[in-house]
Amino acid sequence: MNVSSWIETDGGPLVLVPEKHVRSWGGTENQDYDDACEVGSYTGLLDRPWGQVLVFGDENLPTTVLQSPDETRIVRWVYGDEEPAVISLASSSDLDSDEIVESLDFEILEDQNVVLFDSAASAGEQTEKIRLWLRGGRYKLMTRILKGKAVKLLIHVFVTNT
Repeated sequence: MNVSSWIETDGGPLVLVPEKHVRSWGGTENQDYDDACEVGSYTGLLDRPWGQVLVFGDENLPTTVLQSPDETRIVRWVYGDEEPAVISLASSSDLDSDEIVESLDFEILEDQNVVLFDSAASAGEQTEKIRLWLRGGRYKLMTRILKGKAVKLLIHVFVTNT
């Protein structure tokens, strides 16, 4: 799996926005950031006139993306001293054996690039961001908590919903 760089927020949630609509996200300059902060669970959806925004709520955690042609995982680092141990657990785990703590159904209308960034940032101000590609289709976002010897992760797996 390919591993992206790590990003963090200044305290608010992360959002996943279609790249072509990133400039429409207003952050703290309008209601967008406040709406993202209203998400009271690990994940949530916001409807905008230009489409849906996926919100990653809960805590401000260092976050990366592991992606292969067959799978996308958003990995949030709860605790653990060593990055190699975090990546090893996140990429090698058989997630079918871990308890799902939350699931969310959503749809991506077309194959496209999406951008993960701090919800407080407004159009063009996203300095820490991760760009990834997702196929169009229906998805179930499965959220799991993974624990290793000295590592705990919150992991979100995009599962194609047929």
